Amino acid sequence: MYVPEKWYESLQVKNNDGRVRAGDLVARDIRIKTENGKIERNHISGDTITAEANDGSSTLENVKASLVKVKSENGKIVLKNLDSRVSGKAGDGSILFTTRHLNHPVELRAIDGNIKIQTEENPANATIRASAEDGRVDIFGSSDGNRVFGSGKPLIQLFTADGNIAVEKTK
Repeated sequence: MYVPEKWYESLQVKNNDGRVRAGDLVARDIRIKTENGKIERNHISGDTITAEANDGSSTLENVKASLVKVKSENGKIVLKNLDSRVSGKAGDGSILFTTRHLNHPVELRAIDGNIKIQTEENPANATIRASAEDGRVDIFGSSDGNRVFGSGKPLIQLFTADGNIAVEKTK
């Protein structure tokens, strides 16, 4: 599917089986959903960007938005270079978030999977709350699941029922 380059009020894509690739888009509201397949988004801008995959992975890269919401029932979530508030939920799959710095609120939850945040810089200001029911927590080398940096804002919330949580500087 080809979508001409321009500003859109709303863009919705639903796919039952296969890969959805979206790039170089600007819209107020972007929603992409697939039942069985991959979602790949690169260079997207908007107010609210939503990606939902029931059985497949979601990759979002170079995204600028007020809010990014990503959900995968069975598959990994990969987030790279997002300039937005982030909400991510994985049922059976891992979540990897790579960013320059943690300067927006983040909430990542996994039922059966690891959560890893890689950042180029230690946060100057943030509160990181991490909980792994059946796994380990490692926040910049500390097993303390509650860390406060500077003013304590924004709030970074991380939870996994069965998996490990790591927040580390990019190697």
